[in-house]
Amino acid sequence: MLEAKQVGIELVWGDICTWLRGDAWVEQQLASVQSQDENTAKLMRLQQFKTSQVQAKIGKVQEGFEGGMYTLDEAKRRIAQYQVTIATAEEEIQRLQESVRAWSSGRDIQTMREELKALRDRNLDHATFEDKLDIISKLGMKVYPSEDLKSMKVACQLNLDQVHSDSGSSIIDSSK
Repeated sequence: MLEAKQVGIELVWGDICTWLRGDAWVEQQLASVQSQDENTAKLMRLQQFKTSQVQAKIGKVQEGFEGGMYTLDEAKRRIAQYQVTIATAEEEIQRLQESVRAWSSGRDIQTMREELKALRDRNLDHATFEDKLDIISKLGMKVYPSEDLKSMKVACQLNLDQVHSDSGSSIIDSSK
């Protein structure tokens, strides 16, 4: 049974590679990276807003101390708590800026696109049997070779019509 499974996987691997080599996957990853950059910028603005709000609260505590609302110990305690919050927010801003710098350090979109394509091709070309089996199972594909191993059926949970318009359906009859 293992031999039939290996034969089925190897027979369908060429088709799977063709589907996965489509640039739609690379473009989707680039869009994801760009979206992540936008989200990181939003998170940085949120942390900066948080810092300015806490600084305003420190000013109110100082005014409250001067107005007699807080004792010296109470004012110091509150200000210390707010300063810890500001330090935490500033550390988060630094971490986010470092992650943006790491991603964008001299890379433009075209360079990143080429790197993703090279990585994709290298991973597909040098995949072991276990890697192929893992990819096929993650894609929700089932390979059913015939008993004579001359044909097979491939069932796929993906809508391959959307991925590549030249595929007929999500169940493929291949004679190889």
